[in-house]
Amino acid sequence: MTASEFSQALETAKTPDEVRSLLMRVRARFDMCLVVIAQIAKVWDDALVQLLLVRNVGSLDLLSNPNRPPNAEVLLIQWAVNRLLSENARESLDSAYAILGRLIRLRKLAIDSREARLLLSALRPRRDSLTARQIQIVRLFLQHPDIDEGILQQMLDITRDTLPHELVSQFVLHPRANTAIRLAALGAETRRVLPSGFILDLFNRADLRTDPALRPRLVEIALAFKELSPRLALLEDANPNDCATLLRAILADNPADAASALQRSGDRLAPYLAQDDVSALLRHSDRTVRAAAIARLGSAEPAVDRSRATRI
Repeated sequence: MTASEFSQALETAKTPDEVRSLLMRVRARFDMCLVVIAQIAKVWDDALVQLLLVRNVGSLDLLSNPNRPPNAEVLLIQWAVNRLLSENARESLDSAYAILGRLIRLRKLAIDSREARLLLSALRPRRDSLTARQIQIVRLFLQHPDIDEGILQQMLDITRDTLPHELVSQFVLHPRANTAIRLAALGAETRRVLPSGFILDLFNRADLRTDPALRPRLVEIALAFKELSPRLALLEDANPNDCATLLRAILADNPADAASALQRSGDRLAPYLAQDDVSALLRHSDRTVRAAAIARLGSAEPAVDRSRATRI
């Protein structure tokens, strides 16, 4: 029987037993024909779905078949969760991740279901770092459209001390994360959570920079990280509590960048610099700094008493 003949016969099959009978006639192309069954079969029973799972073929195709059995999602979830909790074969694990990822996006795996609770229970680390399996489970939950602050906090409480860089960034930047979750994910240690892509995303978020509880931690990170872009992003917010400190750090590392920052934002920064600090900028040894200070700070009217401003 050719592949074309198999597909035609499958279209006319009236019972799952007829489908299985067709399979017995194509043993040489068994798995290929299972994929065709997943794609177009109109009659199903649990045994046919289980056959796809045992052979580890066609599961994702089944989810696109409008004639799939009503309980197909339940069977796929149960299989995928069991694989994640007990399987070690890479091929089976990859299939389980793919199936759960699709079902999560389709909202077929409820965030408060028994299966979700089983996956969360597997996150507790047994050593100094999360396993690849645990990392994938966290990623699956982070993409769940119905995840809430409570689940985010629960995952973070379990995994906080063992989170790899990429998961730290996903917790911090997650749209459902609150300030407490973001602060906990960032933690006290700075260097380990600062891949460059994360830094760009983190400091480009105005809503995070203007969070009064989170901003002091962001300033600490920017000062420790010794790269210009996060410092400039914070500086140009002209926050009275830290703009002088940030300008001092930029000036110490690269006067030309400080001069550029003054040219762009000096009129907004001036009210929050002490008079002695402005004078120091006007007398700086770098000509570009002096020129920028004269142009942008020399005539600025203070909005607050400069004697009480932060000295740089």
